[in-house]
Amino acid sequence: MTRKGNKVSRYLKWTAGACAVVLILAADAFLLFLAADYLFPFPEASIHRKTASVISDSQGRPLRFFLPEDNRWRFQAGLEDISPGLVKAVIASEDRWFHHHPGVNPFALARAFYVNLRAGRVVSGASTIPMQIARMAEPKSRNVTSKVKEAFRAFQLKWRYEDDELLEIYLNIAPYGGNIEGVAAASYFYFGKSPRVLSPAEIALLTALPRSPVAYDPTRNPGAALRERNKVLRQLAGSGVFTKDDAERYEKEPVPEKKRLQPFSAPHFSEYVYQKVSRGDGAQTTLDSSIQRIATEIAARHIDNLKRDGIENLAIVVIDNETRSLKALVGSADYFDKKSSGQVNLALARRSPGSALKPFLYAKAIDEGMVIPDTYV
Repeated sequence: MTRKGNKVSRYLKWTAGACAVVLILAADAFLLFLAADYLFPFPEASIHRKTASVISDSQGRPLRFFLPEDNRWRFQAGLEDISPGLVKAVIASEDRWFHHHPGVNPFALARAFYVNLRAGRVVSGASTIPMQIARMAEPKSRNVTSKVKEAFRAFQLKWRYEDDELLEIYLNIAPYGGNIEGVAAASYFYFGKSPRVLSPAEIALLTALPRSPVAYDPTRNPGAALRERNKVLRQLAGSGVFTKDDAERYEKEPVPEKKRLQPFSAPHFSEYVYQKVSRGDGAQTTLDSSIQRIATEIAARHIDNLKRDGIENLAIVVIDNETRSLKALVGSADYFDKKSSGQVNLALARRSPGSALKPFLYAKAIDEGMVIPDTYV
């Protein structure tokens, strides 16, 4: 064999050996991950959180919201219920390589390590979306140890879930200021709308808020919220989500400086339904909001006259005789009237029937011949 042939042979042997070593190390690393995954399972309950219960009318309009046990406003939203623009914005702004890394972006991690080393403290996190979910699941102070754990949890998340599932989890548990979590609750309380129909400026604000929910809360720090939102708009324009001219136009829109109040319609009825459903499930009812409004107005209009006759309160129930469905229920003339026990649902309150049963008793007695016209009662 020639000298050149020997060199080629040695090169092939070294290459084969190196590949074998890499494969062995990769297999060992994978087995180590599987063992760690078994020994330290991901805390699934921390990312699948209970949502608020929504009681709605026959048209799906909310009547009342009821908080879950942890007092966080959180409404479940599938990815199909969320604006595709918001999904794109979150990926472009938070994790450009989301669809291509195994949970941790090694290049961003190397850059962050270099920046932090120069600064002597943690100033850049290189957090991917799975790493952010891990941090929300197990909040900890920012240090090297917590970052290592976040990275491991991120690998677990990528191993367990599809990319769309991870995006849905992130968008349902991300913090948006105060006790608001998830884009569905944030969309309602900040903009009064579904997350499906957000404007570009609204999308940019909801993309920015989870980075620092307190500092960028528009109801507390509107100036900081506006600056960070506009920063995201420019970033998205640079990523090609929309043009620079569009971004400049969106920057002129104000940020919401007040949260919207939760709905408060048919309070007695809503509370009754809430007591019947499982926590977090909510329910769409047969109640007709227009009929409910009329019944509420009638109760308020007549209660003063009734009080002059010694009647302290009233209740109204409207039933559709054909379908036997409930269309309106007013439990008292004024829910907030403590003096008249306004929060008591008189439509359901037990009371003595008094003489109201006498006609039915007489009718039964007459039918059975026990009472005739000459009978003294």
